[in-house]
Amino acid sequence: APAAEPATKATTLTKTEGLVRLAKPGPELWVEAKAPVALVPGDRIKTAWGRAEITFPNGAVVRLQHDTSFEVRASEVEPVTGRRRLVSFLSRGLVRAVVKSLRTEEGFAIKSSSAVCAVKGTDFAFDGSAAAVFDEADDAKHEVTLSDSAEEHAVLVGENMMAGIG
Repeated sequence: APAAEPATKATTLTKTEGLVRLAKPGPELWVEAKAPVALVPGDRIKTAWGRAEITFPNGAVVRLQHDTSFEVRASEVEPVTGRRRLVSFLSRGLVRAVVKSLRTEEGFAIKSSSAVCAVKGTDFAFDGSAAAVFDEADDAKHEVTLSDSAEEHAVLVGENMMAGIG
């Protein structure tokens, strides 16, 4: 029999701590989640009094803090560059994302109702309207593109900087 695909090939809920709930696409049915769990577009995660970590196929890791609601979405084409990017949606709370350098044709974004945080590779925190970029103590230039939800107006947020929409 062929070997099973490694977990890194799928978006995976890789760590859970405390109360973490998961709802699959379809009816509003929340169940307690315990890592590891393979995730598909439309899966929603709520941390309540817990924390969770999601690992994406490109190696990006998103850490959900307490009282956070997060949805895994399908990849899409960026409106400006035409590149494909993995997208998720933050409806409430705070996430910290560590995105290693991606290939030229790849991107990664977390959207909310008021803002979009898009990166090619960096360590950042996002609460749905503001982004903070952490210093990675290397020679690479790390930035986050923070834009309004329509992605019509944007600002680059560099290392050790914070910016917000609204």
